[in-house]
Amino acid sequence: MNELKMIKKLNQDAVLLSIDGEIDIFNIGKVREQLVQLTDGFKEVQIDMKNLNFIDSTGLGMLIGLVRDLKGKNGSVVLINPRPQVMRLLETTGLNTVFEVRRGDESIA
Repeated sequence: MNELKMIKKLNQDAVLLSIDGEIDIFNIGKVREQLVQLTDGFKEVQIDMKNLNFIDSTGLGMLIGLVRDLKGKNGSVVLINPRPQVMRLLETTGLNTVFEVRRGDESIA
């Protein structure tokens, strides 16, 4: 099951989302559509990834697009608690320097 949902509005500019399952070429359209709807109007998007099992290049591209869109609004994307395999992918591609990544005991604002 792939699910992207809003956990809570943190303030008028920030939202916390949770993503479960996988993001890949087979479901990217649906996930992108949900992401656009859930992030509309926010400058900071925090994405809890603790239940994201897999993400491929199309998913990474979607997240990079979100960063690009939010930077145009002086915003940011924060990835929270990515699983080891997802973190390895972020490090291998150098994307851990593009996103703010919070792990473990770092609190969700």
